[in-house]
Amino acid sequence: MITSRGLAAVLAVTAHGAPQCATNADCLAGYICGPSDYAFSSNTDNVCVDLNTCTNKPDPQFPNEGPKCGDSIFCNVGGYCGQGYYTVNGDRFATQVCVNKETGVQCAEARR
Repeated sequence: MITSRGLAAVLAVTAHGAPQCATNADCLAGYICGPSDYAFSSNTDNVCVDLNTCTNKPDPQFPNEGPKCGDSIFCNVGGYCGQGYYTVNGDRFATQVCVNKETGVQCAEARR
């Protein structure tokens, strides 16, 4: 079960990095594994992202930046934002994740 509680734990994982998957098989059904692509971060640890949720549209307020992913997180230009999850100490937390262009394109094309 994916819950939305524990935002502090998710943000800690996002900021400090912890690979969530090595291959698609490590993710829940309907999710794929790919490198993260958060703006202002050199962390590219793999995350799981839902195949039906990715977009790379920039925030209208910041058209020269990458897509806004959540309330205050941006992806790098060329990256994609989608619904994903992090597993922390055995608990799964739903959150939006930034993924690189290759993973984002696969995710976005699955929506068609």
